[in-house]
Amino acid sequence: MAGYTGEPVPVRELPTADWDAVTSACLRGMFLAARAAIPLLEQGTDPCMVLTASTFGHRVIHGGYAAYAAAKAGVVSLGKALATECAPKIRVNVVSPGVFKTAFLTGGTGREARTSQGIDMQTYPKFVPLQRLGDPSEMVGPILFLAGPAASYITGQVLHVNGGIWAP
Repeated sequence: MAGYTGEPVPVRELPTADWDAVTSACLRGMFLAARAAIPLLEQGTDPCMVLTASTFGHRVIHGGYAAYAAAKAGVVSLGKALATECAPKIRVNVVSPGVFKTAFLTGGTGREARTSQGIDMQTYPKFVPLQRLGDPSEMVGPILFLAGPAASYITGQVLHVNGGIWAP
């Protein structure tokens, strides 16, 4: 589950309903999924949970995304809180992707293409140290790592997968 951004709107002009829709999809949705998963994971062997945040939850590079940024920062905090609450039985970590080439960007999700969201998709890759957008397949390895035995002593952490555009 990742959520969505909505159209870029400055806070002073953002309708409360739009704020609620974005934060509900991004943060409340993650909370509901995590809460439902905990009892099931507790029955497993070496269970873990990997939440999805966003680079925008750490660094807002374009205006108009306050609701999305706040929700994704909330996902990071939710992951850290869950790591503490669910320990030692369940490990909880967060992946924080940058911009990826997904159907969401191209309109393949039934919504309009997101090229007008304040990010110029022709120029943006020039600011990314790896000089390109991420491919969705490049999220698989980081998630499998966090979910697998190689990360058995990792919990409450954030793994940034963003081509180097932001490094904490």
